[in-house]
Amino acid sequence: IIKLLKLPLVVLREIFSYMNYREVFQFSLCSKQSFYRIKSLQLVRFSNIKFVDFFYSPKEISVTIMPKNGDHRFLDWEHIISVIPKESEWKKFVQIEIGGKMLKVRRQTAEDKLVALYDCKSQMVPFLNVIYTHVYNLFGNDVEYRMLPALCNEDQPKPIYENIKLSRIWVWNRDVREIDEHFSSLPKQKFIELHMGTMTGRLREDSKIFESEVVDVKDVESPIAIVIDVLRHFNGQQATFYTEYTDFPEILQFMNGWKSNQSYQNLMTLEYSWKKPVSDLNALMESTEIKHTNSQMDPPVYKVYFNERDVISREFRSRSYIVREFDRKVASLYISNKRFSFGVWNMTEEEFLDKYSG
Repeated sequence: IIKLLKLPLVVLREIFSYMNYREVFQFSLCSKQSFYRIKSLQLVRFSNIKFVDFFYSPKEISVTIMPKNGDHRFLDWEHIISVIPKESEWKKFVQIEIGGKMLKVRRQTAEDKLVALYDCKSQMVPFLNVIYTHVYNLFGNDVEYRMLPALCNEDQPKPIYENIKLSRIWVWNRDVREIDEHFSSLPKQKFIELHMGTMTGRLREDSKIFESEVVDVKDVESPIAIVIDVLRHFNGQQATFYTEYTDFPEILQFMNGWKSNQSYQNLMTLEYSWKKPVSDLNALMESTEIKHTNSQMDPPVYKVYFNERDVISREFRSRSYIVREFDRKVASLYISNKRFSFGVWNMTEEEFLDKYSG
C-alpha cells in the first residue's frame, strides 16, 4: 500500500479507475492516507453513484451501491460490506479500525466481498454508525443514502442519520407512534416503504410520513386504520397501499376530496389493493360522478412511474375518469373488487376527450 501511494497521481488515478466500488471501499480502509487519496482522485467517479443502501436487521448489516448506469431490476448492485454473527469455524480474520472501532474482517472469496464479524448483538448499532460515517465521508453528500431497517423486536433501536432520504422499513409488533417518532427525527423523505404487521395505535395528524413524496404501505395483519390515516392526510405525489380489506366510504371520500380540490393537490397516482374482495362496487360507482370515454375507442392507458425505481412500475386501462372542479384536470380510475387505481393526467377534460374519445 505504501509503495502504491507513492506513485504519481496520474498513475494512481488510472489504477483506481480499474477498481470497482467494492475494491475502492476496501482500499479506503487501509489507512487514512489511502482514504483521502481515494477520495480526492475519485470525486468525479463517485458522482456516478445513484444511491447507497444500508440494510439493518437484528442479525445483519449489509451495504450495497447502485451506480447510475446500473439497472437494479437486474441486480447490478455492488456489495461492499456485511456484518454478520461470528461463526466458530471462521478461524482466520484481520482486524481493521473504522471510526475508532475495531472490526474483525474477512473476505468471502466466492464474491470477493468484505464481511465483518460481531461477537454480540450490542455491537451492531456501533458498527452501523461507524460504517455509515465512513461510507458517507468517502462518497460525499451528493450521493443518495437509503436506510432499510427490519424492526422486529421491541428493544431494537431505530438508526437515525440526517442524510437519509429514502427509508424502507419492515416492522412488527410495535406501536405506530414509534414510527412517527422515527421519521420526526429525519429530513423530509423522498420515498417511504413500510412493511407492517400486528401494529397498534394511530398516526399523528402532523406525521412526517404524510410529507414524503412517495409512500408504499403494506399491512395485512393490523387494523386498516393506519393505512386510512395515510390515505386521509397524504400530501405527496404517489401512494401505494396493500391491506387485508378496504373501506369503500374512504375511497369515496378520497375521490370527492380530490374533485373539490380540498385535498390531494399534489397527488399524481394512487394504487390501493386489498386481499379480501368486496361486492358493493355499484354503490361506489353510483356515489360520485364518474364519467367514461367513448366505448367505441380503445381505453386510455395510464402508466404509473415510481420515482424510487425510475421505471414503469405498472399501468392500467380504463374508460372511467373524474374531473377536478378547480382546473378541470382529469384523473383516470380503475375499480375492481380487489383494487382501486387513480392517475392524474396533465390534461383538461376537453383535451382528454379530444385525445381518447375522438
